Amino acid sequence: MEASDGSEKESEAIQIIVKEKNPQLVDKERLTKHSSKFRYLLEDLGLKELDMTDFDPLVVVLFLTMLDDQVVDEINDDQFRDLHKLSVVFEVEWLTIKCRKFLSYKCQEFVDLTYVFEESFFIARKLKIKGPIYEFLRIVRARDEAGSFIQDYVKRHTYHALSTDHWHYLLRATVSNSEVFLDLMTEAVDNERALDPNTRCSGHKGGAVRLGTVSKPPSSTRKILTYLIRDECTSGNG
Repeated sequence: MEASDGSEKESEAIQIIVKEKNPQLVDKERLTKHSSKFRYLLEDLGLKELDMTDFDPLVVVLFLTMLDDQVVDEINDDQFRDLHKLSVVFEVEWLTIKCRKFLSYKCQEFVDLTYVFEESFFIARKLKIKGPIYEFLRIVRARDEAGSFIQDYVKRHTYHALSTDHWHYLLRATVSNSEVFLDLMTEAVDNERALDPNTRCSGHKGGAVRLGTVSKPPSSTRKILTYLIRDECTSGNG
């Protein structure tokens, strides 16, 4: 590297702290060349080391390698989340685009929709980026398989395990097919009442029989109904 006076300028190494591995020494120019965030941290703030222990160490090494050659031959499913997050956090736009194309391809080709939904949901919820989840919603709405995907996904995760944010996006995916959620609600009511002691028959004096009462609908059913009503009354993106 040449200095402004034509002399050879010595490269500066930045120490990257990686979880469960020895620190990685990386040339400063490799980090700052295509990242405004790295330029801010290393040039404006003058930091000499960066902590990346929140990320998978193998993905960090891959990320640093990609910054050097700017080549993305393949992205593995188990690497995507941290690789995409690194590209967003450190504002490496070309890599973010590559990661989004990887997810978009899976969605358009209907390859492992559960994976696509969960990664898109993570991006929307944790990184506050809604583009991938909106693309997912647009595509599944146009496919006849959307209803079966929602049913399989909900059954696999159980009603109680899904957050209200999950329901928000799942409902939007089936906005034109309310039958899917009506079926799910019917099944939820049947399953939960079968297990609820308040709905079992109990003996009464004189041989009379009364049904136990339920003070409020099962929690999962109330959650679904609440979001059905909100979606009917509220318009939004996606």
